[in-house]
Amino acid sequence: IFVLVPRILIAENVYARAIDELSNQRTPQLAEELLGISHGDRSHRKDTNKVVFMTAGTYLRTFPEVRANYKDRPFVVIADEIHEGDVEVERAVAVTASMLTEMPSARLILSSATQDKDRIRQTMDSVNGRKTPTVHVDGRPFDLTIIEEPELTPAEAYVKYGWSTDIEDGARKALTFAPGKAEISGRMTTR
Repeated sequence: IFVLVPRILIAENVYARAIDELSNQRTPQLAEELLGISHGDRSHRKDTNKVVFMTAGTYLRTFPEVRANYKDRPFVVIADEIHEGDVEVERAVAVTASMLTEMPSARLILSSATQDKDRIRQTMDSVNGRKTPTVHVDGRPFDLTIIEEPELTPAEAYVKYGWSTDIEDGARKALTFAPGKAEISGRMTTR
């Protein structure tokens, strides 16, 4: 299973969470054996890995190897965060979707917190030549504080609001998004 995300920070966080969960449910050794990570800054993979978390860019760079190694073996690509419109995620989805007909044991799962599933299903129906199944999973709601300061650049907003020292190990990790209102509400308009 290849889990694709748009950025290194997401890959690291999801990998760390999966390692923690599996270590608590089973053993740390089993978690290390089954889970791997690969992105531009590091690759921690073993032949025993069943799930590898990676950036979409890393997947694209290793795609010829994936295609050769899994030609006759089942594998799944889970493309997460597809609502962001990230070019590398979209390219990774496109190259994987294009090989589904020649590799019948391959599967592609698209995951998004906000995307219009009907629009995605229609696109994938044309790729698959049949109706594509969809699943809706209720998420865990988070309390949000909406701060609107349009005079700040994304970098200034990151410095002012994105840095956190509330993390146990003192690490500072943050993501700052600056989408337009139309993207947030799901309505794309042309200007």
